Amino acid sequence: MQKNNLLVIVFYFTAMTIFTSCAYYNTFYNTEKYFNGAIEKMEAEEEAEKISSSVTTEFDKTIKQASKVLQFYPDSKYIDDALMIIGQSFYYMEDYHKAERKFEELMENFPESEFVPATKLWLAKTHLKLNQYDQTEIELRLLIEKEKRKDIRTEARFWLAESYFSQEKFDKAAESYKEAANDLKDRKLKVTAYWQLGEINKEQQNFIAAADYFQAASKITKDQDKQFNALLEYGKAYSHGKDYQKATRIFLNLIDKFYTYKEVGLAKLELGRTLEMDGKQNEALDWYNEIIEDHPRTEASLGAYLQLGLYEETIRSDYDKAEEYYTKAKSQSSKGEAVEIVAQREKDIKQLITLEKQIAQLNEQIKSVEERAAQGDSSAVAVDDSTTAEETASQEDESDKAANREKPATRRDKTTGKKQKILTVADLDSLNSELMKEKLALAEHFLLQYNKPDSAVVQYLDILSGESKDEQRALSFYGLAYIFDNYKEKPLMRDSLYNILATNYTSTMQGRAAAKHLGMHVIDEKEASEEEQRIEAVENKLFQHNFAEKNRAELEKLINEFPETELQPKARYFLGWTYEQHLEKPEKAYEIYKELIEKYPQSDYAKDVKRRVKGIEDKRAEDEKAKAEKEAAEKAALNPPAEDADATKPVLKKDEDGKPQDELVPPPPNRRTNTKPAEKPTLERDQ
Repeated sequence: MQKNNLLVIVFYFTAMTIFTSCAYYNTFYNTEKYFNGAIEKMEAEEEAEKISSSVTTEFDKTIKQASKVLQFYPDSKYIDDALMIIGQSFYYMEDYHKAERKFEELMENFPESEFVPATKLWLAKTHLKLNQYDQTEIELRLLIEKEKRKDIRTEARFWLAESYFSQEKFDKAAESYKEAANDLKDRKLKVTAYWQLGEINKEQQNFIAAADYFQAASKITKDQDKQFNALLEYGKAYSHGKDYQKATRIFLNLIDKFYTYKEVGLAKLELGRTLEMDGKQNEALDWYNEIIEDHPRTEASLGAYLQLGLYEETIRSDYDKAEEYYTKAKSQSSKGEAVEIVAQREKDIKQLITLEKQIAQLNEQIKSVEERAAQGDSSAVAVDDSTTAEETASQEDESDKAANREKPATRRDKTTGKKQKILTVADLDSLNSELMKEKLALAEHFLLQYNKPDSAVVQYLDILSGESKDEQRALSFYGLAYIFDNYKEKPLMRDSLYNILATNYTSTMQGRAAAKHLGMHVIDEKEASEEEQRIEAVENKLFQHNFAEKNRAELEKLINEFPETELQPKARYFLGWTYEQHLEKPEKAYEIYKELIEKYPQSDYAKDVKRRVKGIEDKRAEDEKAKAEKEAAEKAALNPPAEDADATKPVLKKDEDGKPQDELVPPPPNRRTNTKPAEKPTLERDQ
């Protein structure tokens, strides 16, 4: 009897052991199953910038299942496996701090685990994602020097290269990528290594070497998207290297090989650009038009419209046509590097057209007044009053304060009903001043936005030969000196212009800046105040992009330290301009301009930005209106109105006696500104 009881006990414990072992194995088996499923889903979404919610859900399930192994079977042999899987899951979910804790927990509690070498690598990768570059490099170098497994050492070299690349240490990155590339077993990492080597050489303008690396990446990858993009970069590298014939052959072969591929339009676009650079303009235009016809509403058609716009703008000088193409480009695609370029070109071309129209209008008004005066005709010239509502209110407010000041005469046009100003000879000075102001703005636009110094010179010379104020003449001489210094490389001519400024315009900032450049002592009625000297120093570097952040900080300090200075409007104007043009923060610039108008409405700087502020507000209103219309249309599409039975019921015509006829009657139907400097312009003449 005792023997039988003993057998029962032995059998019970054996069964329990087997059951427990099977249970935690099944738990871990499901953990691996969920993890592998999540990896497969993630790899299928390789091109996505972030993992999808469905993939995140799979990793969540993995973590919960692995946590059961840790919670219910703490003594099982799968604990280190579970910790590794949890750490990797958090890494893929981009929760790097939690991943770091799990990898450290594994190494601390299981120092003899077979996963320790791989865990060290994963921990280094995690620190790289956290931008902890020093820590990352220490960990990776230790693996490279001491790890026995070659695959771990090789991958450590790859991630060390990635760390260098992230810090833009391109020479070191290239060296590590080369060391890793030959021995990497992971195909995707190998493709990435060659791709990054291509990017580095492209950045360093080693275009032939870049082409070789992109071609190598295209041969290794099995992913169609990656192969297409690698071959595209392969051709672009030769195009950048000015081997246009080689690039043309590559793009033609790419188009033939990927004829039905969704992004083949991009190859056609690069072919068009290459032909254009090779002087084959008509062939290029044919390709751009083919792209627009065959690949509408794509990144390629966006680029094609951009190229057509640039052609009209820079070659044919048909600014209206260029604006039309830029506007069409915006409706093609919201992705790609051309999106911001198109937006900026459209903004610049609109401003150019506006400036030229305003100059033409002012010239016509001046001509009309002068002709009537020459003929002894004392009658006035009526022109449309383009004063904004905000300016009108400001003028009326000023009139209330000074009731004895005469208002400009106005009348209503009998045909259009528009308010018109009555211009007389007495208005010539103000018209000329406004004309010179617009010409200065146009000169700056040509110089800084379009890199056309010769066009800017024409405007500056017009100002100097016209009836301009000293401040406007000083700005023109200074602009010419800038052109001769940075474009023409004629220091003697530059210094001659500086001498004119220093001698004849000592009361202007440009005159004082020129005198300092020439090493002359500035003789003035009074020494410049501290704030004048500081804002003058900012103005001298206002157009230099690399001084933008320093200028911003100095202007903000000036505004805060000298609240009562008469230079407040100018400092605020420069600050808004810096935010808008250099720092590319239009919303911040808008706030500063609005405050400038509110606090100093009568200053020249406030008047100058009123049109710009109004343009921003009009654009906002248009965007809001378009958004509301789109939402209304979408809502209407989702919830169509119920049909009125009586409305859709056929209506029968009746004869003279009121009797219905057979013929059915259908139911009734349901009823501007200153602009930003570009980056430092190249020393090229206008085309």
